[in-house]
Parts: sequence; C-alpha cells; structure tokens
Amino acid sequence: MLAFLPIPEALAAADALRHQFTRVMQQALPALHGAALPTLSVGIGIGHIMEGMGELLSLGRSAEKAAKGAHLAPGNDRNAVAIVVDKRSGAPRQWRARWNEHEGAPVERLRKDMAALGNGLSSKKVYEVLRILRCLPSPARMVGRGQSSSSKEWARALRLEVKRCLDRAGDGPVSIEHFPELGGEEYGDVHVAVSSWVERLLIARTLLAAEPRARYQPQEVDQ
Repeated sequence: MLAFLPIPEALAAADALRHQFTRVMQQALPALHGAALPTLSVGIGIGHIMEGMGELLSLGRSAEKAAKGAHLAPGNDRNAVAIVVDKRSGAPRQWRARWNEHEGAPVERLRKDMAALGNGLSSKKVYEVLRILRCLPSPARMVGRGQSSSSKEWARALRLEVKRCLDRAGDGPVSIEHFPELGGEEYGDVHVAVSSWVERLLIARTLLAAEPRARYQPQEVDQ
C-alpha cells in the first residue's frame, strides 16, 4: 500500500491504519492471538518538495525496509514504524520502533517529543548530545581494537557526559522524562539508545516544523 500525505497527517494516518489492521485481523482470525496474528509495518519517508517522484518512492521504500527490519533477530523485526527524513540539507535521519515499544506507542512518543520541543526543550541540547556521540568511539571500533573489557566504563562515561549536558542551564535543563534511555550497563547498548534518542528528537523537530500555524489576522481598528 502506497500513500502520499501532508507531513502533519502522516503520523495519524499510520496509527489509524495500524489500529484498523489489528481490528480486521482479530475479526478475520479469531482463533489466533497476540504474536500469532499478522502484523503491520509502516515506513514514512519525508523528502524535499522539489525531489522527483522516483526519489520520493525510493525514500518511501527505504523507510518500509527499515520498518520491516529483515536484518534484525526474530521478535525484533516487523510490527514497526520507521521514519526516514532526507531533505537535501543536513544528514539523513532515521528512527524505528515497534508498535508495542515506548510509552504510549511510537506515535504518541513522537507527539510528546513535539510538544516538549514546542514548550522549552531546546534543539541545541539535542545537537550537543549528538556532538558527544561523535567525540566518543563507536562500539564497533572498540570491539575491533580489543577494548570490549572496558565497555562498562565507557557506558558510564557516556551516561555522565549526556547527563551533564542535559543538566546544564544554558538553554534550560532537560527533565529526565524526556530522556528515559540513560540506563544500561554495556557501552554498545547505551550508545545505541542515545543515538536513537537523538534521531527521534531531530525527526520530531522536522514534524513540528511542518505543523500548520495560524495565519496573522489583522485587527480592525475603530475609527
């Protein structure tokens, strides 16, 4: 199934499609329950308005492929939504989550992120966390250099650096409720979680920027 939608309607459409699909499957296959039921994966590609149709279709297909997660272990693949943003300027962004992950499911999580960004959560904080990630070694390089034994120390260092950044009052401290992924013992797990948070918040920023805003209405002045 392929659909072209305005950005502000894409999340709601994906969530409505998922609920309708689940309802129909439960009615059609009453003998099956839970994980045995067919699942729905949704890919949302967000591109530049001047991109050709072929490029936009390719972007949508890459988002669909990410949502299905064929490279992931069984139990982590499919039944997910993935969003890929590639608008010419800036690096492409991708975030994926299964429908049963995150508080209130992925769509509600993104809506909470958009609300937070619209009410004081500075995107500068997000980019600061991204710079921290870029300054630290990737988990793959650490393993390749035989440094896996220090994984817990690197995980602790990353958690402390991120917490220091979020607590700094320059652009207002960030409540931990906006960043619940600081746990984990191994560096690879923490690195992946922090990277996912960055991608999610930057995608939420794109979604927020696309929200319609009330036009200026000049006030009539009594003469």
